[in-house]
Amino acid sequence: MSLALLDPAAPGLPYGVVSHGHVLSHGWDVETSDREAFFALTQPHGRKPATRDGDRAVGTYRVAMPEGGWQLELGTDLDDGVVHRRQTLTATGPVVLQDFVCRYRFPRVLFPRARIAGRVFTHRGRNTWHQYPTAGVELSGPSWTATIGTEYTCRGKALFRLDHYVRDEPGPDWVVHARLMPHPEALRWLRWDTRWGRLLDVRHPAALRVLAATRLDRPLWHLAERRGGRPNLELLGLAVLAAGTVLRLDSRLRLRPAPGAAAEAAAPSRGGAHEVAETVGITGAGAEDAPGRRR
Repeated sequence: MSLALLDPAAPGLPYGVVSHGHVLSHGWDVETSDREAFFALTQPHGRKPATRDGDRAVGTYRVAMPEGGWQLELGTDLDDGVVHRRQTLTATGPVVLQDFVCRYRFPRVLFPRARIAGRVFTHRGRNTWHQYPTAGVELSGPSWTATIGTEYTCRGKALFRLDHYVRDEPGPDWVVHARLMPHPEALRWLRWDTRWGRLLDVRHPAALRVLAATRLDRPLWHLAERRGGRPNLELLGLAVLAAGTVLRLDSRLRLRPAPGAAAEAAAPSRGGAHEVAETVGITGAGAEDAPGRRR
């Protein structure tokens, strides 16, 4: 089996992996958000976009976001059919985060099925998020099987739970995230974003306690993700990292030809309902541009 990493999208971050000229996975990135900005190495955006600099030659970045600064270190290896991606976030001061994500994309023409948490899904182009607190996910097709397994370590107070999700966004790809979710949440935040700006921004604990007392917090919990971002209104949990906190994701992608299949035969194209069960998972769809929007 011949695998090769695609040219880097950013130092320390190859864009994907190919076999005999066929793209098996691409669009790799690192993502996170606070209440004002969305960070990704390839496509940051938000009301107050994050900035970054650093030693690009070795994949080390210093990132400044509206609600805190941190250092990002990246590394990727390919050995015997297994891609090992490492990403480490070190808080240089107090930091507010919605999550911390290791992102993959896979062409659905090669991988029409996804299995996560014992459930099997097919790609229907509905932008449906299937998210569960599980250590991995598998995608399969007539020629290839891709298995992702991720480990999470934290130095400092444990603030996150490791989830994975698969999303059948409209177009040629699955989107797969290994995603750290705040657990338990240090803060909660209610926001409503539209293409014209933010219409609602509720952060004060007293206001959020009133929301909980009226029992509106449960239907609003990750509402935008469950309803496809229309409206892009939801109650979210946030983590607050102390200076010196270190988060590390070690994600391994194993690619195997399907038994008896000729992997070279299928050449891929290049180019919602997000069920949130508090102890089981999430399932939802794309939203208007906002700090938490996922790519």
